[in-house]
Amino acid sequence: MDELVSKKGNIYIIGCLLRPGTLKFATELEHTYFPPDTDSNDFYNIFRISYCNMPYYIIEIPSHSLELVKKLANSLDLNVINGKPYNSEQGSFRLACNAESCFTLETKSYENMGNWQEILKKEQEEVCLKMKNIGSN
Repeated sequence: MDELVSKKGNIYIIGCLLRPGTLKFATELEHTYFPPDTDSNDFYNIFRISYCNMPYYIIEIPSHSLELVKKLANSLDLNVINGKPYNSEQGSFRLACNAESCFTLETKSYENMGNWQEILKKEQEEVCLKMKNIGSN
């Protein structure tokens, strides 16, 4: 994907998959508010990209969903920050969007985080187990 261009009426949530909570956020957002095999899932689109040699995703959902995004992010110790990542050496993040529709998930606090790699591994295992349980129903 060269660059994703925003569509009117949607918001874009950016998450770095090396940030604890973002994998769970994407999974919970889809399966709770835009469940697969329902009409509402047509409004949930996720794109995977690499930026600064790190894995990111961009979730595209209707703009009226911003409050539930903030509520879910808060429950996972994430903040929803207006804007998109930028690195002067790598250039702009590959999402063309206006400031009102583009948001990035950030960690609320690094205090008591401990080993973030272990936290990510545990999160991946929890999400895999949840997906396995959903698939067996």
